[in-house]
Amino acid sequence: MDFKFGKETTDGEAPARTQEKGKQTGMLVLLLLLLGGFGYVYFFTGLIRPQEQPPPPSPPQQVVKQPLPSRDAAAPVAPASSEPVAKTPQKPADAKAAAAPVVK
Repeated sequence: MDFKFGKETTDGEAPARTQEKGKQTGMLVLLLLLLGGFGYVYFFTGLIRPQEQPPPPSPPQQVVKQPLPSRDAAAPVAPASSEPVAKTPQKPADAKAAAAPVVK
């Protein structure tokens, strides 16, 4: 691009300037449309956002270990089990009386 500050024209420059000026205007309009489009997308839609980092996972809770009882304990205690003891089904009193033989 040659920039000239004077209004001097030669025979070959006049048509070239109008074509060049048309290309510059087209490129400027394209640039403004692109800037307007990207500005609209950035400010008025939620498409372009910084990604939020998920919070880091919390560390697992520490388990506090209880000291072992000493071996000098008086009597060994049976550990308490969390399972209930199975009970045998009991027959009602009437069933026992009905099952007993009648002696005459």
